[in-house]
Amino acid sequence: MEIRNIPEYELARLREKAKEIKGATTDYEKEYTQLLTRRLNHEPLQYIEEYVPFYTIQLKVDQRCLIPRPETEFLIELIKENSKNIHYWISENDFGLYDAMNKGIKKATGDVIGILNSDDIYYPEALSIVNDYFSSNSDIDFLFGSVHKHKLM
Repeated sequence: MEIRNIPEYELARLREKAKEIKGATTDYEKEYTQLLTRRLNHEPLQYIEEYVPFYTIQLKVDQRCLIPRPETEFLIELIKENSKNIHYWISENDFGLYDAMNKGIKKATGDVIGILNSDDIYYPEALSIVNDYFSSNSDIDFLFGSVHKHKLM
């Protein structure tokens, strides 16, 4: 991994963590370099920062303890069971949501790419509507639609 692949906001968070550890003195640069090296070696940012934000609270993270999200564990098992029907899939470390999306886009071979996140759904007629728009408007490059929001808590 190269430093140019790490988003600027992550670099800023690593700098803040280094200052938190060493104080705002000039010797925090050595600590920052060590933290950056850990990130360049694909260690998740949450392990380095030792917390993960969850709504308005911060949860402690310890790399010796991994509790996978149930939906992720179930999804991987489901993929394995149906792998003969799935053209391509991976489960690996990445640099977050947009890095994962970009990996998918690079592998895409069709004329239209749709992004559907883990808690999103397409309404029953959505793909038909997308097809109609692209079929009748050859000059458009992208299409987006309304989002129906619901409150979780």
